[in-house]
Order: sequence, then C-alpha cells, then structure tokens
Amino acid sequence: MISPCSQRCLLGLLFVICAALGGLPGCALVDAFNGDSSESRDVGDDARSNPDDVGSNPGDANHNPGDANPGDAGTNPDDADANPNPGDADTNPDDTDPNPGDDGYAAVNCGAYYCCALTNADSTLVCWGDDQLPEGDALPAEAFDAVAVGASHTCAIRREDSKAVCWGKYSANSSTARPSPDVAYRAISSSRGYSCGINDDDHVECWGPSSSPPKPLSEKGRTSGKQFLSLSTNEDHACGILDDKTVFCWGNESPGQPESPTSDTFTAVAAGVGHTCAIRESDSKIVCWGFIFSESDEKFSAVVAGDDFTCGIRENDSQIHCWEESSYNITPPPSVRFKSLTAGRSHVCGIRESDSSVECWGTNTYGDVTQGPDSAP
Repeated sequence: MISPCSQRCLLGLLFVICAALGGLPGCALVDAFNGDSSESRDVGDDARSNPDDVGSNPGDANHNPGDANPGDAGTNPDDADANPNPGDADTNPDDTDPNPGDDGYAAVNCGAYYCCALTNADSTLVCWGDDQLPEGDALPAEAFDAVAVGASHTCAIRREDSKAVCWGKYSANSSTARPSPDVAYRAISSSRGYSCGINDDDHVECWGPSSSPPKPLSEKGRTSGKQFLSLSTNEDHACGILDDKTVFCWGNESPGQPESPTSDTFTAVAAGVGHTCAIRESDSKIVCWGFIFSESDEKFSAVVAGDDFTCGIRENDSQIHCWEESSYNITPPPSVRFKSLTAGRSHVCGIRESDSSVECWGTNTYGDVTQGPDSAP
C-alpha cells in the first residue's frame, strides 16, 4: 500500500508533468483530485470579497430615506457614506422607513402652550394644545410657507403672496396690532403679545397690541437700519442673526437678553425665558448666556430655548440633546433622528427624519400639547 505521503508526492509529480506538457488525457482528473477548479473558485471569491456588495449592510438596500427628499440634500452630514456611526442602520429602526412623500409635516412651531404644523400634502395648518381661537372661529384653510405661535395668537406667511396674517385672542383693533398689509415677509416669529417678521429687504418689523406692549415691541426702533438673516422672539426680548453673522438682541435688559457676550459669529440663535443660546459658526457648538450660562461639548445643527431649558439637534447623528434648570422633564426620545425642532414654555416638538411625523415631549400644562397633531380637534 502506498502511504498518504507517497500518494501526495506522486500526484504532485503528475501535476508538474501535466503543467509542463500543456495537458494530457487524464490531467483533468489530477486537477480535480487536487481540489483545483479555477472557474468555481473565481465565482466564489467575487461573492465573498466584499460582504457589503451583497446586501450585508442593511442601510444599502434603502440607501438613505432622506436622499429622495430634495429638501434634505446637503443639510444632514450623516446622509453621505462618511457617517461616523455605522451602527445607526441597526440601532435606529426609523432609518429604514420609506420616504413618506406627501404624508407628515413640513414645519412645526410652538408657543407657550399651543402648537401648529404645516402638512406636507398641501401646506395647510393643523394645531393642538390650549386653543387660541375665539369661540366659533376656524383656522384659515389656505396654504402657508411658515407659521409662528405666540402665547395667545398665531401668525403665518401665506404661500400665495408671502403676506403675513394673524389670528388669536388678543385684540387686533389697531394697525399696530397687525402686520403691514402690503409687505412680503420671508421669516416670522411670535411670542407673548407680539410678533416680528423679516421682510424682503431683510429688515425687521414688529407688531402687537398697542396697550402695554412688551419691550421688544416698544423698542423695535433699535432694529432700524439693521439687516437680519434670522429671528427668534420670547416674552421679554428678541434676538436675530445680522448680515455679518453677529447676534443682536433688544428688549428687557435683564440677564440673558442683551447681545452675546462674545464677538463670535453665529449661524443660529434662540431666545429663551431669561437666557439666550446660539450656535457658533467656527465650531458649531452652542453658547448660552443669561440665567443659563454654558457651552456645549458637542456640535449642533439646530437650537431652541424654552423656560429655563435648551435643546439642540446634534450634528453627528441628528438626535436631540437637552439641558435644563427646570422641572419640566424635557427628556427627548432616545435613538430618534430629527430634522427640525421647536420649543414651547415647558415642552418640545420636532419633525422626525424617518417619516416626517411630529413627536413632542415635556409637560402638559394646558391641553394635550405633548400628544402632537394627532390630538388636534
């Protein structure tokens, strides 16, 4: 009997002879015995060389559901393959939901205890919480590009002509209580007893009841000649990003309501109750001053401020981080990605990336404000 070693040596010798002579009858049998089948091996290697090519990365099947939404292009750094957190596809089930198309909401804004959202389908309003409408009145049924909710009134920019219209429980008998009827606006913000808008010339106009006007309304002359990129209002002060990207605030001069204590430039600002926060342009970190003085360790793409609390959308994963000096329990939902955010006095609402639905959290002071638009009458 030939030993296993002798068998291998003999087969190896025959293989060398076959290779040298260019193949003889029976050489194929020698090749098969040696386990060589180059054709089948190549097919197998192609299938295994990159496991991502055959769908082992669950994110590849749907790519990014936000990619099909042109409004998301370029706004979320996570949309590219450079996403630093590869686990998002597994840990966040929302990432694999299909694009909702006309479902969901395009914008949401909250006042003290009331919120309104604009539908994706036709840009009409859905509102919930402590109802601001006088008894018997109904929400305007037209399409809007923006909505801003105050403490007892709401204003919105009409899609048809970019004019601002307002409704609610405060008196609007004088011209000072209404936006200019012949002015087009590109941004709007409302708070307790007043609203302000940025017109097509990038100047700020404010309006509200003429009796006992809040400080930002009575001191609106301080904005004269200044050009604004964005705007945020709260009870006793208002702030905006000027065209040179510095922060300008006006109103009550209590802590948190003057301009930023630094000369930095900023990309966003949020006026809270007794404090102000802004996103610094150089490093995307949130800087706050007033009763809440802090600086974030992480980078953010959006910031909102309420009554002694602040929330932001983190730049690296689009999830929410909040910090507070209150007892409102502003704890955001875990592992959910958001594309926009708004704050009331004691609650927060945001639009989810996955399906454009509105989710709210915090304290229900009046009405089921944290129940979201599903609770709308």
